[in-house]
Amino acid sequence: MNNSTTSEFTEIDNAVSDTQHTMTTGKSMLPIQTNSVQEKENQNCQGVDEATPEILITQPPITVQDNGNQDCEGSRSGSHANGCRRMYKAVLSSDWAAAKMLINQDPSLAYEKLNERGDRALHLSIAMKHKKFAQKLIELMEPSALELPDGCGYTACCYAAISAEMVEIAHLLVTKNPRVVAARNSEGRTPLQMASISGKYAMILFLFARTTKTECLSHEEWFALLLNAIATKMYDFALQIVEHDGSVATKRNEEGTALHLLARQELSEASSSKTAILLKSILGTTFYGRQIYGEMQPDSRHLAKKLLAKIQENLEHESDVLELLKNPPILHDAAKVGNVELIVMLTHTYPDLLWQTNYYRSIFHVAVIYRQDNVFGLIRQIGGLKNIVVFGLDEDGNNILHLAAKLGPLNSRKNIVSISALQMQRELAWFKEVEAIVPITFTEMKNRAGKKPRELFSEEHADLLRESEAWMRSTADSCMLIATIILTVVYAAAFTVPGGNNGETGLPILMRSNWFNCFFVFEALALFGSTLCIIVFWSITSSGFKEERFLDILPYQLKLGISGLFGSLIGAISAFMSAYCLVLVDERAWVVKSVILLIYVMLVLAICGRFSELWFKMKLPKYLPQMLSNRNSQNLFSGHATTTRN
Repeated sequence: MNNSTTSEFTEIDNAVSDTQHTMTTGKSMLPIQTNSVQEKENQNCQGVDEATPEILITQPPITVQDNGNQDCEGSRSGSHANGCRRMYKAVLSSDWAAAKMLINQDPSLAYEKLNERGDRALHLSIAMKHKKFAQKLIELMEPSALELPDGCGYTACCYAAISAEMVEIAHLLVTKNPRVVAARNSEGRTPLQMASISGKYAMILFLFARTTKTECLSHEEWFALLLNAIATKMYDFALQIVEHDGSVATKRNEEGTALHLLARQELSEASSSKTAILLKSILGTTFYGRQIYGEMQPDSRHLAKKLLAKIQENLEHESDVLELLKNPPILHDAAKVGNVELIVMLTHTYPDLLWQTNYYRSIFHVAVIYRQDNVFGLIRQIGGLKNIVVFGLDEDGNNILHLAAKLGPLNSRKNIVSISALQMQRELAWFKEVEAIVPITFTEMKNRAGKKPRELFSEEHADLLRESEAWMRSTADSCMLIATIILTVVYAAAFTVPGGNNGETGLPILMRSNWFNCFFVFEALALFGSTLCIIVFWSITSSGFKEERFLDILPYQLKLGISGLFGSLIGAISAFMSAYCLVLVDERAWVVKSVILLIYVMLVLAICGRFSELWFKMKLPKYLPQMLSNRNSQNLFSGHATTTRN
């Protein structure tokens, strides 16, 4: 969706909100206003949308004679102008009884403009979402009256189209006058186009079925609707458009075809299992189990296949299809967002697309720039040809290893890591992975700025290295402080056993209880864990923070220290729980023990959730070459894509 469309949609929604606000402020305002029009009337009224007593209709259906731009405040009689004001107030307050009485006296009030802005009763009631009022008014009006625009040039169906709650009213309008779906507003838009801009899905599906019967939209307008549907991820609606008008598949604008736009969508969302979702809801963290990467959603997959089929159907020669897909290069667009399945689908049909370059960069160069490892993993499937693909230099003289040496785009969804040290780890892993597959001469090659890949990496990541060092020191200091406190407490508790000692033997009085054994086991766990944590984090702070250490050594030490702190916390809490259960022996002890156990379980789950989140964030596959072959099970030239991570 372009900026102008988004702006118009925002104007419409804001205007409707303003209209609803008038119900409580008592100020009269046009529900949807596209032009800058000054408010000239203030009405003190309270809107109530409720059922009113049925009134006998004494006159025949209202016939319409539009009076152009005339209104009730013009050169008309004072009694008629007063009737318009009373009708306007009745519409705002959803007072059908008063409105019906006024219409009985003057039938023209049902369709005339009620003020200088051009508000009509039907348009205003629909914009205010007074369903019952609008329904009764539609029943009174002639079909031709439903096509009349208000002062802003909007028809009643246009107002209904921008509200998801007014599908029933839109159905009444279309049933009484099918031509309302073809009536355009002052901006030249039909109700379907208005609904598409507003993103009202239920209304879109309803109006689409009616609009296709009128043939009121041109091919260009259907193409615009298709692009908007893809941009807003309404893929089933986009599929219906393609099935209705197959010519839109080959239409293009300055950014390409609809298939190009689909390729730019971030369709490769990782899908978690039900168990992972359940664990996330309980523990407040993400479970990193088996996930699927690079798979399109079913609707988007079906749409991509349909668009490609229509392109092949509309263009006779394969060269024409390739020309359409190469300008702009569609695989490069898909590689930026990690859309592996679309890449596999297209290369299976047109393998030549794989060798296309854009600014001297292949899709694998793009994958490195945007850190799309699922796309880069496909390079293993092209065998010896990978040396040809990676050998290219861009316009700045950078080879693919130079691109890996640059700091990854932080706005990329897959490259967002909240911890700077872990971000540094991933950057190093990427550099090592690319270094493992390029010729050794690439490591010594200089770009036009005279820098080797390793030099460029150090320069690009200097700030990140400083942030990572600061984070590691801060984390180590905090963890050592907590571990020291735990160590002090459990050391003292080891010589002050619950229940005291026997004065004669010196042995603990409660030593025969099972809870006593649990107490000392958990004490030992807390003592060992806190000691390990202090030693490991002291080792981290006393060592240097070179780049290479962030890849393997520091993450390993961090996980070991975190594990020790986790064990000491669990041990200390468990020892505390055991001590309480040990000394509570009266007849009501089971009540207290039940509460303590419940609190204990909740604390343990909370601690497990937070520590597991940090633990799995630090879980990174090794940068050895087999990582990519294990990571990807797609067959690039068979048309099947299934990307997994274990």
